[in-house]
Amino acid sequence: MNSKKLSIKRYEIKDIVAVNNDVDIFLYKILNPLEFFCFFVKYKSARLLEKSWSKLNSSIASYFQSELTNEFQIWNIYIVFACEDDVKKEIKYKIENDRFSSRKIVLDKIESLNESIIKDIIINKITNTNLELEQNKDQKDERSLKIKKVEIDAFRAFKSKENGTFDFTLENGECADFISIYAPNGFGKTSFYDAVEWGLTGNIYRLLRNKELAKEERSQSEIKEGEKQKQYILKNRESSSLRGTVIIQTTQPVPIKNETKEVTHKGRTDYNFIDDTPDEKKYIRDIILSQDGIDSFVKEDKPEDRYNKFIYFFGDNDLDTEYNSIEENIKKNKEELIKIKSEIKELKNKIAIEVDTNIFEGINKCIDLLNSNGEKIPHVNESFDETKEQKLQELIESRKLYLIAEIKRCDEEIEKLKNILSKKEWINIQIKDKTELESKKNKLESIRRDINIKSETEKKLSYLKEELSKKIESQKVFFEIKKILPEYHSIQSKLNSLQKKKVSLKDDLNGNEELRLKFIRERDQFSQNIHFLTEEKLYLEELLTNAPFVFQSLDTKRKDLLKIKENKSNIEESIGKNRIKKENLSLARESLIRLIADINNEIYTDLKNYLIENKSEDLENGLIEILDIELKLEKLNVNMDNIENRILEQKELDLDLQKLVDIGYPTGQPMP
Repeated sequence: MNSKKLSIKRYEIKDIVAVNNDVDIFLYKILNPLEFFCFFVKYKSARLLEKSWSKLNSSIASYFQSELTNEFQIWNIYIVFACEDDVKKEIKYKIENDRFSSRKIVLDKIESLNESIIKDIIINKITNTNLELEQNKDQKDERSLKIKKVEIDAFRAFKSKENGTFDFTLENGECADFISIYAPNGFGKTSFYDAVEWGLTGNIYRLLRNKELAKEERSQSEIKEGEKQKQYILKNRESSSLRGTVIIQTTQPVPIKNETKEVTHKGRTDYNFIDDTPDEKKYIRDIILSQDGIDSFVKEDKPEDRYNKFIYFFGDNDLDTEYNSIEENIKKNKEELIKIKSEIKELKNKIAIEVDTNIFEGINKCIDLLNSNGEKIPHVNESFDETKEQKLQELIESRKLYLIAEIKRCDEEIEKLKNILSKKEWINIQIKDKTELESKKNKLESIRRDINIKSETEKKLSYLKEELSKKIESQKVFFEIKKILPEYHSIQSKLNSLQKKKVSLKDDLNGNEELRLKFIRERDQFSQNIHFLTEEKLYLEELLTNAPFVFQSLDTKRKDLLKIKENKSNIEESIGKNRIKKENLSLARESLIRLIADINNEIYTDLKNYLIENKSEDLENGLIEILDIELKLEKLNVNMDNIENRILEQKELDLDLQKLVDIGYPTGQPMP
């Protein structure tokens, strides 16, 4: 139950406390989810409890229960009697089994009653719920185990996993709280329970317990055609699998998996009928009530054997021990009761006193008199015993307390009335003043009504004047409209005619506009096609005109290309050699250029004058040689430039040829 639905609230009970001032009394209203009341009464001694509990019970019935109107609350009042001393079992039994007015609970050795203790008592003794915040559903006890899914493959009646999978989860992923499996006989219900028990414990207890059934299981595959066979007790005999498998998925994170033993030789078995179930798992077989267990329980001849078997498989041994002890005590008590009754009978025979029935008549007359005033008291007769006497006393005490309270209340009312009567003269003056005031009030009310009527009349008159003015103005407008109405109708008729013509012309215009737009689109498309075809035609004519020249030029270029390719390697080789020479000559040239620059300066003039003056042939020859070298260098530079130009032309020619190859011209065929 959700703790948020449990509410506890304390109430004051002055009347009951006043009548029972020798004990501590607390009243709580509990919502769980229906509302009911619980009294907590604290006694210091067991003697006081035994003496006054009945009186308190009557007080609650008179002062509290009689005021309730809710049917559920009337019949669901709890009284918790808490005592500091030990309370005898006989007293506890007597109080707790008394059903008059309320349900009762007796608790002994309670030294104090505070809010915490009271809440614990409500939780554990009355509502059986928890006041603390509801724990998270995911925080489950580790020992709790709910089966979410069972997969059975090649085990007992299940040949394959396809027909042996049982999923017990709901659409939201939670495990179901209740599962019902139903099917005709022979469809595997027992095999399912065998699989669950064997998967969890490694054994099937019904086969261990029933020797005849175990013998029958062995005989089905023990001997065939005169020789021993492989004994499959657990594994499905028709399955080709070597092992039977059971997988059980629970609320625990790790699934439970168990496999049968593989039978490798004839005469061997996959189940030995040995009870080797671990002690910590034996409780599982006790919570599975199989069909065999029910049959063996029902078929017992003697009730004692059936009871012993029930206790052995499904009961609580400690509880059984207590039960046997109670049975023994009951037996002894019955014997003692018979003995006491026999003694009472003997004593009655000895006393043999006649009962005066007139006493009952006198009492019943008093009872009739009380009942005529609304009481409900039963008559007394010869069967009137101590129990009935106690109940009658409790009823009388209850009514007595109620009447005392009523008398007290009536006395208070009488006092109030006396106080009122003592002020009679003052009351008469007040009544007279009140009468005069009432008369004045009535006159004022009449004047106020007349004023209201006059005010309403003036408002109506003002409203009617305004309405009349509005109607006069409306009438003037009406006459003006009436004058221009014929002209308005004439103009409206012309407008309607023009509107119709406008609509007709607009429709014609829309139709013509659509044709015009369509024509323009087709014309533009046609013009585009003509332009495109004209360009194509000019391009083709140009190609036809230039084709002979292009092919002739290409043939010439091809021949030149072949020659150039033949010389290309030689030229490249020569270029390599000349490059080295060029580098050397470049160095020499730079030196000579510097030298020539110097000669062109003052040195050259001085040298020339010196040669003229001295006529040195060696120097003249050296100068001539220098000039020759300079000329050769210039020629080499020109040749180098020519070679580089030819290389560039060759590359351009290669590109042209490549373009011809790309457009599909066969280079290996002669030109047209």
